[in-house]
Amino acid sequence: MNTETLAAYIRKEIPVTNFCDFTIIQLDDEKSIIEIPFTQNTKNHVGSMYFAALAMGADLAAGLFAMHYIDQSGQNIVLVFKDFQANFLRRAEKNAWFTCSDKDNVAALIEKAVSSGEREDLKVNVVAHANDDPNEVFMTGSLTLSVKRK
Repeated sequence: MNTETLAAYIRKEIPVTNFCDFTIIQLDDEKSIIEIPFTQNTKNHVGSMYFAALAMGADLAAGLFAMHYIDQSGQNIVLVFKDFQANFLRRAEKNAWFTCSDKDNVAALIEKAVSSGEREDLKVNVVAHANDDPNEVFMTGSLTLSVKRK
């Protein structure tokens, strides 16, 4: 599935994502990168990116990466998140890129769910940084992916 089709699908199925106007920067076998722009819609009362926008970026980066491997499996697999943990390191005052690079673990999770037919869980890591400086890290976090073949 190409990224434009996937983004359109997400915007239709999860309408709240339209509020943040996300962009899929990269989605392949190596990593998933999502951009959330720093706009009036994503800014909080103190002039930095709102927690909900940061959480959405992490959700999308991890979820899209899992969706990539689910699509490759050809199976009908349902994906949900069980938890979310984050460390906020500095105020995000510009566009943020959210990166998930747990490729081997996510691919193995999908394979395990296909073969077992049971619900399988995996904690994946996401890093949020400035779109123009990967060393300017705003947030690190983890989400537990929970998948099951239908």
